[in-house]
Amino acid sequence: MKNGFYSGLFATGISLAAAFPAMAEISAQEVRDLLVDYYAELGAKVTIGSEESSGGVLTLTDMNVSFDIPDSGGQLVVNIDTIGLRETGSGAVVVELPENSVYGIGFEIGGQQMVGSDMNVTYTNFESLVSGEIGDIRIESSGDGMSMSIDSVSAKGQTVPVTFNLDFGAFDSDYTIATTDGDENAISSKFDLANLALVASAKDPSGGSGFFSLTANIADIISSGDLTMASYAVLAENPLALFDGNFAIDIGVEFGASDFDVAFKDGSTQFAMTASSTGGLLEEVVSKEVISFDIVQEGVDVTLSSSDIPFPSVKAQYDELSFGIEVPLKATGTPSDFSISAALRGLTVGESIWAMVDPGQTIPRDPATVAVALSGKAMVLVDILNVETLANIDNMDGPPMLPLSVSLDELQVSFGGAKLTGDGSAEFNFEDPVMLDGVPLPVGAVNLKLTGAFGLIDKIAGLGLLPPEVSLGARGIIGAFATPVGDDAFESKLEVTEDGAIMANGQRVK
Repeated sequence: MKNGFYSGLFATGISLAAAFPAMAEISAQEVRDLLVDYYAELGAKVTIGSEESSGGVLTLTDMNVSFDIPDSGGQLVVNIDTIGLRETGSGAVVVELPENSVYGIGFEIGGQQMVGSDMNVTYTNFESLVSGEIGDIRIESSGDGMSMSIDSVSAKGQTVPVTFNLDFGAFDSDYTIATTDGDENAISSKFDLANLALVASAKDPSGGSGFFSLTANIADIISSGDLTMASYAVLAENPLALFDGNFAIDIGVEFGASDFDVAFKDGSTQFAMTASSTGGLLEEVVSKEVISFDIVQEGVDVTLSSSDIPFPSVKAQYDELSFGIEVPLKATGTPSDFSISAALRGLTVGESIWAMVDPGQTIPRDPATVAVALSGKAMVLVDILNVETLANIDNMDGPPMLPLSVSLDELQVSFGGAKLTGDGSAEFNFEDPVMLDGVPLPVGAVNLKLTGAFGLIDKIAGLGLLPPEVSLGARGIIGAFATPVGDDAFESKLEVTEDGAIMANGQRVK
């Protein structure tokens, strides 16, 4: 994980590491060189004011790391006070960072600082051990906490009052990197963080009433990941080399309870929002064989106010927001699995919204849900994450893959006492297809069940939100495509046959 404040630059820079032989040894000088080489691969320039070696300790003082900013003619420059590298005598090196440090951060053009700030960094019981050997490194770090703070930013000679405090709770990390085939790196990481707290604010430097404020808290952050990719130096020459060799990413992040509060004012424009969540996760897998993402956020409560909305505030809560996708990428000659899902479950909104359309609470306030999940088989025709394929992606003769079958694993829509559910499956025939606008029609069936629809239509119409003709039209459509199975309950089977006919409950409609 990289952070934009470059805190603990040394630990971040070399903490991409791998398991090491029992008798492997690394020296302080080698660790120093690793650090410089790492930033050189990223395109940075590194200068060190002084280097002193005494008693097995190599001390680096006044270290500057500068990055060119594309299309700006400027550079981002970071200055680090002191880093100590102490050899243990058993083949490992301890990274020693002062308990309190000041990191200088600035944006320069032509050697003249345009924007600058000093960041105060404090470590509590920080420990970091580098072990292994060149090409086979491991770094283990831990601490009871770390904080970073900024109290002002200078911009073109003017001081802007800014508050920035980022506090980390107890943390424990284990990073490894091994250089494998040529310039390829195999990286593994584990990181646990008890909590993270951010406070940031700024005021109009001209003395006006404008301001910005932000607070955020996240608890129980747990991450792990594995990455195999070409080195930064290779990627700088050819970005498509990322997908060469044994390229693969497998990353997972979980987090616990969190809260967020942001507000700003600019003239007559005002905005404020508070939000909280009970937890969530992010998982990502990308390789030459497959790409998949899973994102879940749970127990969310949001309150929003703005000068652009016609009431004091908007409130909303939901139980879960999720999205998942898995798509095959490699041509194997056999069908491959794919899936996609999305859901918003248990959504409720505050009475300030309801009061505009239904102050008498005619419509039930039951939580609303929209969820759909599909899965199936597809034939991948070319290796999609192949360097040659990517280089000619705009000139391909045909689609990179074809769907063979699809299943509706979940369909759920509920609101105001009405509920729609469904399932089904279909197959695509590319050998002797029935075409619709150049696309083969899927052959199969979907089973649907609808309850409470007439009651909801009547309530909405009674509030004057639906014209009578629209209400009657909706009832007619339901009656035409569905069969009554109870009081305000309907079922429907929609089919596409092999000859291209579209059927509803056994009756041909096209």
